[in-house]
Amino acid sequence: MLKKYIKNDVDRNFFREFSEWINFSGIQLKAVKNYQKFDSKYNNKNSKENGIIRNGMTLSIKEEELPLIVEINEKIEVDGIEYEVRAIDRALELLILDLERVYD
Repeated sequence: MLKKYIKNDVDRNFFREFSEWINFSGIQLKAVKNYQKFDSKYNNKNSKENGIIRNGMTLSIKEEELPLIVEINEKIEVDGIEYEVRAIDRALELLILDLERVYD
């Protein structure tokens, strides 16, 4: 029962307030981009001292809206920019992807 209320709250508030339309490998859907969450997870003090800075984002998508199966190390496109999937998490019917930008 509680899960239903939380899901409704996510639908009503989180995606209404923070989401934007994106093109996910040719599929139009609503998602929430979070660059700070990615930075705090992958760019710690040691990586900055070693000159290794990763650019990317954490992307939250309603799992039911994505007809694809996404896997770690897979390359995908978001709004025409290529990313590699670094981590996948599922919570409250959300698919949460850590995406690192791929540079040529």
